[in-house]
Amino acid sequence: AAALYAVPADRRHIVRAGDVAIPVSALVLLAPDQPVTDLAGRLANGRTVAAVVEGGQLLGLITAADLARATSRERARAVA
Repeated sequence: AAALYAVPADRRHIVRAGDVAIPVSALVLLAPDQPVTDLAGRLANGRTVAAVVEGGQLLGLITAADLARATSRERARAVA
């Protein structure tokens, strides 16, 4: 995402997705059966996206923002 933000808005029409994509080496990779609790510690050091992968196929993405929202909802329920 940082690479996309660095591109001036008036030049985004000429920038390709591959030029601003997060490299696979920067992603946290998870198996679909791994507990979500494993994710919190792994989304650190500038890594903000985890890819859920099985058999070499991308099943979905989980962002640090997703995890933060889920955590804040749990805290709100615990207080209520």
